Amino acid sequence: MRQEIFARIAAAIGEKVPEIQHIDLWNQNVSFIDQEEAWPRPAAFIEFLPIGWEPVTGRPAYKGKGRVQIHVVTDWVDKDSASEAFRLSDKVAKSLAGLKGDYFSGFEMLTTYTNHNHEDLVENIEEFSYRCQRSMD
Repeated sequence: MRQEIFARIAAAIGEKVPEIQHIDLWNQNVSFIDQEEAWPRPAAFIEFLPIGWEPVTGRPAYKGKGRVQIHVVTDWVDKDSASEAFRLSDKVAKSLAGLKGDYFSGFEMLTTYTNHNHEDLVENIEEFSYRCQRSMD
């Protein structure tokens, strides 16, 4: 199920926001930028937050509610960088509106915020909720 969500998010961003040059799974990428290989920017990183599960009565399956954050990372060059960063973040959010797949639906925007803790980077985060299902067959 998470594979499907990741693939659908990556495909939607790749198709609708061609300015994004790199899409990957979030792994504290901005926090450890000096310790890992450089990745092209602008970039989008997909972070899965906890999923709450409930059993489905009479079936070996679960239904859940989860959240995902999309970290849109751009370079900070000058004051115009903020405008471009916000534009890209908005474009990414619009590309994911109503996203659904075989095992998830109800993709809805929850929060948007900007992380200011980076010297040469701007990190805007778009958070979405979704409903999902998981079979244990």
